[in-house]
Amino acid sequence: MKIILIKGVNKLGKKGEVKEVSRGFALNYLLPNNLAVHYTEKAKKKYQTDLTVEEQSEKWKKEKIDSTVNKIKNTVLTFSQKADEKGTFFAGVSKEDLVKALNKKGIQIKSKQIQMDQKIKKTGEYKVKINLGDRGQAECKVLAGRA
Repeated sequence: MKIILIKGVNKLGKKGEVKEVSRGFALNYLLPNNLAVHYTEKAKKKYQTDLTVEEQSEKWKKEKIDSTVNKIKNTVLTFSQKADEKGTFFAGVSKEDLVKALNKKGIQIKSKQIQMDQKIKKTGEYKVKINLGDRGQAECKVLAGRA
């Protein structure tokens, strides 16, 4: 029986591939679990179109993330806060402060994407990692000084 896979199936094929499988396997497993559809020219055209749209969407997402990674790498954030004579801040620089500063520079991220154990509490130069999901990670330079 000829089918078109609408999802990848381990040891059988990738999404969008046309396969010849046994009738029982198709009727008892693939079709009821929405892993495949019967092969017709109409179905083939529909799933080829869907794959093209999906590939373009993935390409756009990848380009957007790559652009964001480059923006973050080229960004330097500067913070000035009141500190004692040893250079220890009274308040510190938090994840939320970093998010606001990045948003002002046109980089949209959430505080949970920033990998920072605690607030920046001393003057100096820091590298802060930002997790952009399975597509990448970027480091941002943070300069913290006395006000």
